[in-house]
Amino acid sequence: MWPTLARVAPRVVTGEVAASYLTTGITLSAPVFGIGIVLFGLATLKAGVYPRWAAVLLIVSIPVTVFLPPTEGTFSESIGQIMAGSAFMILGWHALRAAPTRS
Repeated sequence: MWPTLARVAPRVVTGEVAASYLTTGITLSAPVFGIGIVLFGLATLKAGVYPRWAAVLLIVSIPVTVFLPPTEGTFSESIGQIMAGSAFMILGWHALRAAPTRS
């Protein structure tokens, strides 16, 4: 995305100009993505197909990411992302391990 954006609108990439729709899109995309992750975790928990602890880890990772102080360069900045990445990794591993075999 960045190379195309740099070719089409180089002033946006350098930070000189940010269109209002771009700012609005960036501002809204993170909370909507977080809500989607929490809803996915809740649906996973309710379905009971995947390990419950992995679904809970996914649900908890979003509030941890939002509410821990984002002090740059500290470990607390990364805890939520590590939790979410681990939950996705476990869910993916479980999906591949439990996949039905074709005969």
